[in-house]
Amino acid sequence: MIKGVNRKIIEVADTGNKYFERAILFVNPQFTEPREVEKQARKYISTATPPSGTMTRQQIVRARKMKKIIKLILAGLSVGLFLLCSYLMSRIF
Repeated sequence: MIKGVNRKIIEVADTGNKYFERAILFVNPQFTEPREVEKQARKYISTATPPSGTMTRQQIVRARKMKKIIKLILAGLSVGLFLLCSYLMSRIF
């Protein structure tokens, strides 16, 4: 069975993604303006979900912030533990 013989298709050759060379999109028949279709295709491809295992720039920034927060918490716990041990040692000796 052959489907979509009369459908319009747009091929995006530069996806901006190292994993995918090209993308093929089937155009809804009610939209016929070529420039707008191309603009929307590029917009869609640029916002498409990256392949699993990769992170978006926003996710990388968030991960770095969380890493800094965790380091600060661990540093605070270390100082607190040191002060507690110092206090207990002074009471014993």
